[in-house]
Amino acid sequence: MNNPSHLPDGYHFDYGYVSPAYGIIFPGPLKNAEYRTLADELIRKSESAPASEKLFMKKLNWKKADFTLARYAKGKDYVNIAVRTVNPDSKLTTVIQNDQSTAEKLTIKGTEVFYINSSETNQSTNARKNWLGWKDDNNHLLYEIYDNQDSQLSKQDLVKIAEDVLTSH
Repeated sequence: MNNPSHLPDGYHFDYGYVSPAYGIIFPGPLKNAEYRTLADELIRKSESAPASEKLFMKKLNWKKADFTLARYAKGKDYVNIAVRTVNPDSKLTTVIQNDQSTAEKLTIKGTEVFYINSSETNQSTNARKNWLGWKDDNNHLLYEIYDNQDSQLSKQDLVKIAEDVLTSH
């Protein structure tokens, strides 16, 4: 993911991360043989370790991600751009909002997106004020752009960032 060229004034890259594909590392009830072998190895280590040892780790090699996040910040305010994989068989994406939020459909660069604005001000500090997202069915991805509850950003700020993201793909 490239830095958006239309970041609001004063916002700069703060941090980002990429997470491995959930199904590779944490498959359903230990059905994956490689994961089962890893789990058995860690269990054996825990059983033979002194009682004071409670944490057992092993670095895993992975090549496929299913979640990426980039955070851009200005002081205490931030805007996140997150991309996650979705199941290719999934035809439905559920977006949950509170009763005080308003939602609307927008079209940006030919792509239908949702926009939710939360007027609720007593939510946790991780709550979103503006939230914009869309599903890319061709690549099985869900894009989300959102800010913090006390942010001064507007819907148009998120739309400009979305235009950059959509143009870069």
